Amino acid sequence: MFKQLLVTCLLFSVLPVSIRAEQVRPSPSEPAPVVAIRAGRFIDVSAGRTLSDVVILVRGQKIDAVGPGVRVPDGAQVIDLSSMTVLPGLIDCHTHLADVAASEPLEVVKRTAVETAYAVIPNARLTLLSGFTTVRDVGVYRALNDVAMRDAIANGVIVGPRMYVAGAYITISEGAGAMTGLSPDIQLPPDLRFGEANSPWEVRQRIRVLAHRGADHIKVLSTGAV
Repeated sequence: MFKQLLVTCLLFSVLPVSIRAEQVRPSPSEPAPVVAIRAGRFIDVSAGRTLSDVVILVRGQKIDAVGPGVRVPDGAQVIDLSSMTVLPGLIDCHTHLADVAASEPLEVVKRTAVETAYAVIPNARLTLLSGFTTVRDVGVYRALNDVAMRDAIANGVIVGPRMYVAGAYITISEGAGAMTGLSPDIQLPPDLRFGEANSPWEVRQRIRVLAHRGADHIKVLSTGAV
């Protein structure tokens, strides 16, 4: 299946997709599943060289051994990529996977929170299949949608890269990352103004809540986001 998706190169990122969820999480009494990947060419980024005829041995969700002399254990699932080039998964340090793609932030209010959550699921899968196994997602307009996506990926509910998320933007009222341009008598729901703070103590309070709700890092918009 993956040869149709990636013609010349297969990244480590597709490995979780090739193993069924029940195989990835064995019961405590069962040994971790073993997968052996036969790579025709392997990019060794640490040494800056390309190796030939390499075996990548994976136990459970961990890469156990890499090299041309690695033995394939009996009973291991073998993925034959002997005609392809394999390289480690890429890392993107600035993404917005959990937000809808729109140049106008007010597009967010045209969808419910649930519609937004479903609409952004393909972003995660596309990013993983493009070779990115880890991303730092740096803010969403609908607060905590990124936390939900991160956890859904980690729990095997949807397919995507490992995510580190901000939870929301910390910004002043009417500032960068805030939903601006509305009539004064329109009141936005709490998740669309979650990170607004207008004093040092409000900033502390918002950050405490984000940390409690599962944010991995904090995104502060203090310069207009330009």
